[in-house]
Amino acid sequence: YRVSPREMRSYVFHGLKPARETDKTVQLRMTPRIGGDTGDGKVQLNLIVEGRPLPSSRLSDRTAHIINIPTHMIQEDGTLTLMIHNPQQMTPQGPADQPTVSFDAKDGLQMLFRAGGFTPNLIRGLVIIWISTAFLAMVGLTTGTILSFPVACVFCLMVYLAAIGSGFIGESMHFYTANPRGDLTTWQTILWYPTAFYDKFSQGEIFDSLKIVIKLVGQGFMLLTPDFSGFNPIPLINYGLLVSWTMLARAVLWVGVISTGLVGVIGYALFRRKELAQVIV
Repeated sequence: YRVSPREMRSYVFHGLKPARETDKTVQLRMTPRIGGDTGDGKVQLNLIVEGRPLPSSRLSDRTAHIINIPTHMIQEDGTLTLMIHNPQQMTPQGPADQPTVSFDAKDGLQMLFRAGGFTPNLIRGLVIIWISTAFLAMVGLTTGTILSFPVACVFCLMVYLAAIGSGFIGESMHFYTANPRGDLTTWQTILWYPTAFYDKFSQGEIFDSLKIVIKLVGQGFMLLTPDFSGFNPIPLINYGLLVSWTMLARAVLWVGVISTGLVGVIGYALFRRKELAQVIV
């Protein structure tokens, strides 16, 4: 979200009906990113909620600011309209435009209200962490059936780092080299990789062709690794945000049942093929 100089943007928040019925105030959490130099690292923004201006203040760059808003401003359908104006500032030389201010699409603008107590939220977060630990334990048992202890430890560490950083790794893989077009079918996408490798290799671009192979291997490994970054309750608990039942259910299904169960089946199949020997002295 961007608010250019002298521009006014409107943002509508939904799902606030429970707060309107139970709480006296909700909290607007803003984390602005200033796209230029302002001297003191702050920017002046005018906030208008449902047509009513709020007291203005200078907001610091990349810093979370909490503003209390009365719940009687929330509409009956649970919506709340916020308008952000990026005004000019008076300087000794006269009126001057401020830099563009942006907000991260994920957590730059948030409307917070009470959705439960701390203890149930903590318990749900601990259960998700336990499920992730159970998956790593299953990976350790499976690798222990076919690999030596040092190799199994290194492999488990690699899986853990890939799972916890899957979001960053996936984004890095996307920008690492060229990508197939989004309008291709699944089969066309599969054929794109050998075709792109052959084109780069035949043109003498050896390094670029190797990057395609590395990207393909990396994406294949990421498909076999659960995305722990999407089931990480620690930042939510740290900032006092809700660890939802939906997040817990998805963690149980994808990490606890599918990923852990699949690794367990592989380990069981590998262990059954082993022959037990009796030591005779």
